[in-house]
Amino acid sequence: MFPMLLSSQINFLLAENNLTLGTTGDAASYLENGIRQSMEKVRSFDQGISTIDPNTSEDYAMTNTVIEAYITQVMNSFNTASVNEKLAIISKEAFVASFGNGLEAYNLYRRTGKPDFVAPFVNNAPFPRTYPYPNQYTFDNSNIDQHPSTTQTFWDNNPPGFID
Repeated sequence: MFPMLLSSQINFLLAENNLTLGTTGDAASYLENGIRQSMEKVRSFDQGISTIDPNTSEDYAMTNTVIEAYITQVMNSFNTASVNEKLAIISKEAFVASFGNGLEAYNLYRRTGKPDFVAPFVNNAPFPRTYPYPNQYTFDNSNIDQHPSTTQTFWDNNPPGFID
């Protein structure tokens, strides 16, 4: 069982909202906090697992030096980026931090169309904008009509086909 939203994801959402909706706070601070929280969560799983690659003998340990270097690189890129590039950086970091929680990654992509490196479909089918109602609901309730997966949800303000 995974939590619905982690504190890191909240920070990524706050950064996204600050950037796209002009909400209070600082997108850069939210982004940095989200990255730090995500990395600390991952690092907390260390139970004596070897971080040395047996093929190359390279050590992949999450040291403070490695974490600070990564955060510095991301924040330098963020601070010099355009608004669209900043949204892409926030989305990439949120996507990576969502490993194991595909629902949040899916919603991020559905909401923003980012990160740009995601290629969810091979068969060129339309991107699903909503989930269908469970069959039992439509069977039991004659007031519910099943809708196609391309029906936009009430909060989806993106144009049709924006990520198809």
